[in-house]
Amino acid sequence: MDKVGRCVTFILLFAVLTLPVSSQVQNGQFTGIVTDPTGAAIAGAHVTVRNLDTGFRLDLRTNDAGQFVATELLVGRYQITVEATGFKVARSSEFTLNAGSSLRVDFQLTLGARSESLEVTSSPATVNTENARLSETVESTQIANLPLNGRNVYDLIQYAPGATNVRGVIFENGANTW
Repeated sequence: MDKVGRCVTFILLFAVLTLPVSSQVQNGQFTGIVTDPTGAAIAGAHVTVRNLDTGFRLDLRTNDAGQFVATELLVGRYQITVEATGFKVARSSEFTLNAGSSLRVDFQLTLGARSESLEVTSSPATVNTENARLSETVESTQIANLPLNGRNVYDLIQYAPGATNVRGVIFENGANTW
């Protein structure tokens, strides 16, 4: 019993003396959420945490829920910058991070001016947006290269989108396709 009593006393003394050691924290952290003007989370936004005293810079990305966590940061003055495609760059004011502190800094990004340019190298297919009429232009190269049974140029109409063959209903050249 004497050995057991000493062992329990030693374990309790060890636990009591090491407890304050684990509570000594020298670093802090930033957490936050990045959202758009509607409140939806922005995934993959680039977040930069910069220590203004030392110049240390930590680059990270937001997760699928728009959250970021910057841990184990030294005590000092910090500024946070957030960038995302299609939004203006957002910068926080100066924050002082103390030992053991966890500061929450949320960002709501505003839509930015588009700086992308698109160069069209070929013309798009023409689409009739005025009415439901379908039309097709048969060019001379198509007439020369497509096989024509009986050399009837009206058979080329059947190659147009939306054309329907009604052969046997109407007996006039070119009138058998609607």
